[in-house]
Amino acid sequence: MAGNEFPDEVVKSIKLTISGNTYEVTVGDQVIKGTATNDETTTPKRSKLKDTDGPNAGKTIYAIYEVNKDEMKVCYAMEGTEYPKEFKAPADSKFFLAVYKRTK
Repeated sequence: MAGNEFPDEVVKSIKLTISGNTYEVTVGDQVIKGTATNDETTTPKRSKLKDTDGPNAGKTIYAIYEVNKDEMKVCYAMEGTEYPKEFKAPADSKFFLAVYKRTK
């Protein structure tokens, strides 16, 4: 997040579940739910996320993503109305870069 890595115990507690156009993210005891509108015609692919439950309920978050086998990389613009242009979250930015790995 903005050039800083999360502590290992936080990273290990994160779980993302996607079902159709809905998502649920668990971070420790906190649960965030929402809906996604994806645009797969762009490079990179884009997703407009709308949190329905959690600390950002009602907020729209713009993101880019790519999926490779059992891994999904997502860069979120935590503020603003523009999509990130690349998969980076430099210091002092409002970007959050995450790499999710599929569990089996």
